[in-house]
Amino acid sequence: MLGAAQAGLRITTTNPLYTSDEIARQLKDSEAKVIFTISELWPKVDQAIRTLPSQAFTTVTVNHTQHQTPSGTINFEDLIDGDHNLSFKITRSQDDVVLLPYSSGTTGLPKGVEITNRSLIALLAQLAVPEFSFMLDENAVATGLLPIFHIYGMTAIMLNTMARGSKLVVMPKFEPQLFIDLLDKYRPTISCLVPPLVLLLINHPGITQKHLSRFKVIFSGAAPLGATDIERLQEKSKSDVTILQGYGLTETCSALCTQSSLVPNAIKFGGSGICLPNTEIKIVSLDDQKKLLGPNEAGEVVARGPQIMKGYLNNLKETQEALDSEGWLRTGDIGYFDEDEQIYITDRLKELIKVKGFQVAPAELEEILRDIPEVADAAVTGIPHDTFGEVPKAFIIPKRGIKLDSDKIQMYVNSKVAKHKHLLGGVVVVDSIPKTATGKILRKDLKEL
Repeated sequence: MLGAAQAGLRITTTNPLYTSDEIARQLKDSEAKVIFTISELWPKVDQAIRTLPSQAFTTVTVNHTQHQTPSGTINFEDLIDGDHNLSFKITRSQDDVVLLPYSSGTTGLPKGVEITNRSLIALLAQLAVPEFSFMLDENAVATGLLPIFHIYGMTAIMLNTMARGSKLVVMPKFEPQLFIDLLDKYRPTISCLVPPLVLLLINHPGITQKHLSRFKVIFSGAAPLGATDIERLQEKSKSDVTILQGYGLTETCSALCTQSSLVPNAIKFGGSGICLPNTEIKIVSLDDQKKLLGPNEAGEVVARGPQIMKGYLNNLKETQEALDSEGWLRTGDIGYFDEDEQIYITDRLKELIKVKGFQVAPAELEEILRDIPEVADAAVTGIPHDTFGEVPKAFIIPKRGIKLDSDKIQMYVNSKVAKHKHLLGGVVVVDSIPKTATGKILRKDLKEL
C-alpha cells in the first residue's frame, strides 16, 4: 500500500470475503489496473477477472511458490527481487486521490470514496494531537484485529500506528484462541475494537482480568457501545484502563470526533466524544437543512473538516447530494450534542444496515432478489440482532401464481454476497411493499411489519 502511494497510484481495497461478483463490480467501477492478492483468494479473483474481458489486469500473487504461481500472474517474490518491473511515471499532488475505499454513503450500491493525500495526512495529524493520541507512542503495542480493507483498520489503526512509531501486531484472521495467544505473547497496551469484539473481551472465559489489566486504552468504534457493556468491561478489568468511543465514516477518512481522557467532560456513557481539531459539526433540522439546532436537540449530523472526502468516484449526483458548495457533508446520521459539546449518535436517516460494524446496502440485496425470475418485487431492511447489532431481512412479493420457497431464496442470495450481507433476518413473503408516491421504499414501515 505504501509503495503504491509513493508511486503516485490510487489504492482501492476489497473485502476478502466478497464473492467474485462483488469483486468484479469494484474492479470495474474503480478501473483497476493492478491486483495484489494471496494464494487462497486467487481462484475467486480469477473468476472476477474472467467476467471483465475488456479490462486488462496485471495480477501479483503473494505466498505462491515459483512452481505454483498461476499462469499469467507475477509472483510477489519475483517482483521484489527485480525480475519483473511494474513502472509507473505518475506525478501526484496533495489534492489528488490516494485511497479509494468503497462505501454505500447514505443510500444505494457501494461507491468509491475519493480520499486525497491532503485528507489522509490531515486525519493522521488530527489523531497525533495529544488529546486524541490514545497513548500511542514508540513504547505502545497495539492490536491489529480489524480488517485493513476497512477505513477504520486502514487509517485509524494501521497508518496511525505506523505514523506514531508504535508496534502493531496484526492477525491474518480473527480467531479467539489466536487473540488470546497474542495477548499472552505481546502484551498489548492499546486495542481498537468494534462492539462485538468488546463483548468477546467481556464474555470469553479465556480472556482474564490479567489480560485486560495490561491495557492502557481500549477504543471502540464503527457502532455504538452500550453503557452496560462499558461497565461490565471495567468491572472485569479491575484496572484504570481508559475506555473510549468515537464516531466517523468512510467519507471522513474514519474519524470526526472521539472521546478523550485529557479534556474535561469528554468521556460520557453513550457519547461519541468531541470534535477533532479543525473539525466542525452542526445539527440541522430533519425538516429544514438550513435550521440549526441547539444543545440536546436531535437532528441530522452535518460535518466539515480537512479529513472529508473529495467525492464519490464517477457519481456526481451522489456527491452533490452528500457535499454542499461550502464543504459540509451530510452524514445521514441522527444525533445531538450536549452542553459540553459531546456528540451522541441516536439513529440513522440513511438506509444502511450495520452488521458487526460493516455497511450493508439494502439496494444491493434488493437488486439480487429482483433478478430471481419468480420474484416480482423485493425490499430489505435491518432488524436488531443480539450479537451483530443488525442483520438484513427481506420482504418479497412473488409473481402471480408462484409459490416461493423462502429458504431457497435465502440460500441463493447468501451464495452471491459476503457473509455479513447474508439474510440472517430471514425472508418473508408479503402481498405488498410500503412505498411513497414516487416509488421509494418506506423502510420504517417495513420495520413495523
